[in-house]
Amino acid sequence: MAKSKVAVLKCKPETVLADIERFHAVALGPGLGRDARTQAAARQIVAQCPIPIVVDADALYALAGDADALHARRSAGFPPAVLTPHAAEYARLAHKPVDADRVVAARELAARLEAVVLLKGPGTVIADATGRAVVNHTDSPALATAGTGDVLTGIIAGLLASGAAPFDAAATGAYVHGRAATVAGTGDDLVATDLIGALHRTLEPLRSGHDPWEG
Repeated sequence: MAKSKVAVLKCKPETVLADIERFHAVALGPGLGRDARTQAAARQIVAQCPIPIVVDADALYALAGDADALHARRSAGFPPAVLTPHAAEYARLAHKPVDADRVVAARELAARLEAVVLLKGPGTVIADATGRAVVNHTDSPALATAGTGDVLTGIIAGLLASGAAPFDAAATGAYVHGRAATVAGTGDDLVATDLIGALHRTLEPLRSGHDPWEG
């Protein structure tokens, strides 16, 4: 099997899109910036990228003011985007705060945007446009530190690039992300590099088909 590859935006969107299918997935958002041209480029890539994509951070900001790119994406028959908002990003996308019922909130946004929504927070919720939803309980307050969300985006992108369906990649990514925080063993002092360093030790036992953390 060919090695999975994830695209990184370093040039004009037309240039990226012209050659995008040589990659297996796109991760879009962390460190992208919010100037008008960059935001427009992010929307264009979301709308026209035919391969799986996970959208976070500044790219979510780009979609908050104009979600048409997500609808154009689905109208073209492309896989649903995976969106990974925290509460403030959710509020921008949904134009309202997260409801008390986080499952309902994630389902409603997923249906409206025709996307997979991974709503970060206590009991991370993953929902899709059909109403399917799961709640991940491996998250912890330590995962609110800067950069840890970028690691989650990378994990999901890697799973998408390996062939996982968008909903499955989001749900599995959230689980692995939380378990890696435990494996890292740094508690509330966790930083993003601790997660990255713990990924191999987290994934290795899971590859055997046995989850050592489940009774």
